[in-house]
This record gives sequence, C-alpha cells and structure tokens, in this order.
Amino acid sequence: MTRWPGLGGRAARAGSHWHGIQLALAWSQRPARIGLAVADRPADVLTRIGWTGAANGRLTPLPITAVLRSWEDRFGARLLQIGLDRIRLLVERPPGLTLT
Repeated sequence: MTRWPGLGGRAARAGSHWHGIQLALAWSQRPARIGLAVADRPADVLTRIGWTGAANGRLTPLPITAVLRSWEDRFGARLLQIGLDRIRLLVERPPGLTLT
C-alpha cells in the first residue's frame, strides 16, 4: 500500500497577480455575469451561495470549499468563475513553479 505523502509546501511568492488576472480574463470563452456574495474568503462563496454544481458527484460544497481554502493558503488560488458544473480559479503561485 502506498503511503499518502501529505500536502505540498507553499510555492514561492510570484510577482504581481494583476498580470494573472489579465491573462485569465483574456482566456474567458464567453461573457459572464458578476455576482457578489458576503464571505470571509473567496473559497467560502460556494457554500454561501448554495452552489450545487457538484450535485452529479453527490457532494455538497463543503469538501470543495475545504480544498479551495487549502489552495488559497498554499498557492494563492482565488475563485474566478462559477458555472453549473465547474469552477475556474486564478492561481497566483501554481504548484511546481520554482522561482530563483
């Protein structure tokens, strides 16, 4: 049996995240609506709005929110777009990125 290695460490801090935002918005395939939700962290938005996009997988938003919170802390990942069956993230420090 293979042992789980645990969570990866924090990635090195990248430069300005505004460049990443511009790239992510440029890659958007179609226009989207802007929504506002009261939440302490971007990852909490899925739970706060009652997102059921993972309904086919029989999941509530809670496990996905927990993973997103971890990714926020470790990789600077922020919720960018929510769809009926998927979410898109903006990642400031992608895993595996090594800055020298």
